[in-house]
Amino acid sequence: MKIAIVVYRLEPNRGGAERWTSDYVDWLRKRHCVTLLTSRANHNLQNLSGISQQVFRSRDRFEFAQRVSYEVDKSTFDVVHDMGYGFNSDVFQPHCGSQIAIDRSKGELNSALPKLGRQLLKSFSRRQQKLTALADKQFQQTHTQFVAVSGRVSNDLHQLHAIPLDRITMVHNSVDTGCFHPGLRIHFRRRMRQELQIDENEFILLTVAHNHRLKGVPALLK
Repeated sequence: MKIAIVVYRLEPNRGGAERWTSDYVDWLRKRHCVTLLTSRANHNLQNLSGISQQVFRSRDRFEFAQRVSYEVDKSTFDVVHDMGYGFNSDVFQPHCGSQIAIDRSKGELNSALPKLGRQLLKSFSRRQQKLTALADKQFQQTHTQFVAVSGRVSNDLHQLHAIPLDRITMVHNSVDTGCFHPGLRIHFRRRMRQELQIDENEFILLTVAHNHRLKGVPALLK
């Protein structure tokens, strides 16, 4: 099959979504013909078989989404899988979930003055207006199957964006059970507590993320 993957950048070191997409593309290219639609070429992929890249250099993400949409309309791809950056795809997988839900969670954490500042920024910022328009177009796609990475995201897509449940498929991100397994806790727990100088009876929560706000850490601390 001829499969297009839409991603603004494919730099695995930037975060979980790009790491996941990189692994996914590597798996796909061994079975299908993959075309990466992106804003910046990944030179590590140039010599790999089964994959090509089309680069759409753009001033911002809205322009990138428009240019990709034009390309998709004239292309002969069997499947277009968008990782949350365009608005013309067969499969749309917003790794960050619903922007409305993200904005609401930020508002709940802020006091009245910062909340007012955010509202004013969204009202007058050209960039924020473009991002809002982009999000609206993304979730108004009528022929697209949506992929939610969790039950929470699935509920947000249905309740906040009125996407029918039969057009939402929940696919959890995979876990390397060889590295992350409850059975390994006993082996590493004591050593890591000693290295971090944490008492055996002290309660601690450990989070590892590229974007701690997106993962809900501020809400957890509050």
